[in-house]
Amino acid sequence: MCRFIPPRPWVASLVASCVVACAGEPAEGGTAAVASASASASAASDDDAGDVGDDGGPSDGGAGGSSEGGGSEAGPGGGADDEGGSSDGGADGGGSSDGGVGGSSSSGGDDGPMLLDHPAPGTWIAIEPGSFSMGADPDDPCPINSGNDIQHDATLTGAFEISATEVTYAEYQAATGAAHAWDDGCDDCPVQMVTWHDAAAICNAYSDFAGLPSCYACESTDAGMRCEPSLSAYDCDGYRLPTEAEWEYAARAGTTTAVYAGQMSICNTSDPLLDTISWYLFHAQGDTHPVATLLPNDWGLFDTSGNVWEWTHDSYVQDLSTLPEVDPVVDESIEGTRVMRGGSYNCLPSEVRVAHRSGLPDVIAGLNVGLRCARSLH
Repeated sequence: MCRFIPPRPWVASLVASCVVACAGEPAEGGTAAVASASASASAASDDDAGDVGDDGGPSDGGAGGSSEGGGSEAGPGGGADDEGGSSDGGADGGGSSDGGVGGSSSSGGDDGPMLLDHPAPGTWIAIEPGSFSMGADPDDPCPINSGNDIQHDATLTGAFEISATEVTYAEYQAATGAAHAWDDGCDDCPVQMVTWHDAAAICNAYSDFAGLPSCYACESTDAGMRCEPSLSAYDCDGYRLPTEAEWEYAARAGTTTAVYAGQMSICNTSDPLLDTISWYLFHAQGDTHPVATLLPNDWGLFDTSGNVWEWTHDSYVQDLSTLPEVDPVVDESIEGTRVMRGGSYNCLPSEVRVAHRSGLPDVIAGLNVGLRCARSLH
């Protein structure tokens, strides 16, 4: 069970799972500042932490649990094997692109990811359309029984590109022209302390950087950045947050197991298999780590389990199986709650599985919440 607490110097030493620090809409009597995307700045709240319900859904700014599942029938340019793990497009110890800024220029070969060459910061991977099983396998060895991860069929009819890594501080500065307020000098570490609105604005900055149309209408207000989708996610030509379906499809990379490295057997303590791909509670030592330093999945994505939570485009709904099977997405805001995926460095093994999903108010900036951007390839 995850809980949210204000950022304090001792937050890294906590052993509670999925600790997220709130800096946004404070509880009564609290104070906080919501970060803006051009120069995200946040102030700590002094409010008490709020525990999240066991159902895995949002609760007073909380986020809960889910499970695993799914396997695809298509993939990036070269396709993928049925099992997770490293690909030729990956690295022994990491490294996604030269300095993390500028498009990639090489292909992973017949069995590796198709890397795209264009001006946006970072390394970008083309993902072909396809169908997969989204959600938790009924035989998941580490179920959370949240009810928000019912396995169902999903089909993506359009190709898209997605960043191989979470947005780093160096990439943020390259796209926005300003250093992030929480940048501690680790250029290749993932950006954190961003609200959903900040994350949307960051993807807009990527569009501006590449000369593409913006996917979100954003404005800076006294309460912080506020954004709304300009178009449905699949119709926009610019950079945006990935939809939940795109995120899980790309994170799975053709696998059907709990994480792309294989099937987990240890749910609540250190897992040697998970150590190869994920910065999580028993491996991360209470902090983020430079991206792309562990093994990627077969399609070339790093850190989809752990390091930082990743905002997605969608609003939170409890049962994804109620959405259309083809190109599912929830563009409109529902009670101001958006979906995070992937878990973080403070999460238990059971909470960094591919199907794990959580809702968070879109005005909350979490100490372990970041993003990666995507773009439809029309």
